[in-house]
Amino acid sequence: MSTTAEEEPECGISSLVEMLEKVPDPRSTRGRIYRLSFVLAVSLVAVLAGASNFRQIRDHVVDMPQSLLRKLGGSGAISGASSVGRVNAQSAG
Repeated sequence: MSTTAEEEPECGISSLVEMLEKVPDPRSTRGRIYRLSFVLAVSLVAVLAGASNFRQIRDHVVDMPQSLLRKLGGSGAISGASSVGRVNAQSAG
């Protein structure tokens, strides 16, 4: 049974964030600044925008509008973009 695109449920940013919230966070609760789902979401958006390494991801995240950061689960401006880089490096390592 096939369905058309019109019958498919629309997936938006909130659906992406909900899926990323299911990823277990291996970090210690001490010292966490951002939820893992938020770090993964902003990193994914940065990669889709052309970032190909941790430095470029950080640079993209710093330049993201606050409205997008809020939609991805943040509370506004990123105070420590290096946090994004550290989490990504830990995940890759």
